[in-house]
Amino acid sequence: MKCVYPDYNEGLLNLLASLRQYFHLDPLYKTHPDADRYLAEKPDNVFVLLIDAMGSKILERHLPEDSFLRSHMIREMTTVYPSTTAAATTIFSTGLAPVSSGWMGWMEYFKEVDDYRILFWNGSYYSHARHTDNAVQNALVPQGTLQKSFEAAGSSMRVINPKFDPEGVHSMEEMKDRILEYANTLYNTFTYAYWDEFDALMHEVGTEDPKTEEELRHIDDVVRELAEQLPAGNLLFVIADHGQINTVTEDILTAHPDLAET
Repeated sequence: MKCVYPDYNEGLLNLLASLRQYFHLDPLYKTHPDADRYLAEKPDNVFVLLIDAMGSKILERHLPEDSFLRSHMIREMTTVYPSTTAAATTIFSTGLAPVSSGWMGWMEYFKEVDDYRILFWNGSYYSHARHTDNAVQNALVPQGTLQKSFEAAGSSMRVINPKFDPEGVHSMEEMKDRILEYANTLYNTFTYAYWDEFDALMHEVGTEDPKTEEELRHIDDVVRELAEQLPAGNLLFVIADHGQINTVTEDILTAHPDLAET
C-alpha cells in the first residue's frame, strides 16, 4: 500500500490559513494558492461544507465523471496528520494543527489520570465511563476557539453541525436549507458546515457497498442543488477530512494465549 504523506504547503490546513487571512486573522500557516485565487474575488460570504470520509478515491469509485462533485473538483488535497476525524475536523474549531491543539485521534492517553479518554465526551475508552474531571479540557485547545478568534478580529463565524448538536440539522436537505438561509441573510461571514453520516455509513457497510454509492449520489444531488441556488457573491468549498479503505479483521491473539493473557 502506498504511503501518502500530508502536504503542509497546499493541504487542508493551508485552506484554513487562507480563510483566516481573508477574514483578517493571522493565517498562522502558509495559505493555499487555489483558495487564495477564489477568495481574491471578494465573496460576501464563505462556506466550507465538510463531508466526513468523502475522500477523492471514494468519489472516483462511486460517481461518474460528469457528476457534480467530480466535474467541479479543483484538485486532490491531503488532510492533516494523523488523518482522523478528531484531528482534521477540529482544525475548523480550534484554528490550529493537531500537533498544536492536542486533538490527535478519537481517544488519547492522559497520564494525569492514567486513562485512555474519548476526546469528544471525556469518557474512558475501555470502560465507557463518563467523567466530570477536566483532564481532557485542560490538555486540549477548546473547540470554539476559532469562533472567538473571528469575533476578536471583528469578523463572524457560524457553525452548522448534524444532530449531535441540539441546534444541528438532521439531513443533507436541512444542511442545504440552513446554508441558503445564511447566504441570503448574512454578509461578510464564514460558515463551517459538517456532515458526519456518510462516514458512519461506511464504518458500518464498507466503502464498496451499494448503500455507500446510493448515499454518495444523494449527497452529490443535494450539493448540486445547493450550488445552483446559492446567491451570487457567495463562495462554497466542499471538502473531506479523510477517506476510508476496507480492512479485514483477524483475531491473531487466539493463536498466542500467553500474549492474550497480558
